Amino acid sequence: MPAPAATISESEQARRGGAWLTGIARIMQSRFSETTLPLVKPYLDIVRAFNPHPALTAYPGSPLIARALLRPQDRLTACEPNRTRAKT
Repeated sequence: MPAPAATISESEQARRGGAWLTGIARIMQSRFSETTLPLVKPYLDIVRAFNPHPALTAYPGSPLIARALLRPQDRLTACEPNRTRAKT
């Protein structure tokens, strides 16, 4: 898994509007049924790997999550658009 430098910190998310409060933070605190838990557990495990302490301080972002879910035989090229950089 890549270094946490590739993650979005909680403070950056707060500057972006605090979407993490109603998104991943809410999911991390949820209880899932026995049917649902196996479906979301791989995703939650990836996010937890970027947050060794109980507090949510980093989010890996979609490209890193996708990469972590790849099997050894899979290949993927992914990027996360950045509107600020795209305008320059």
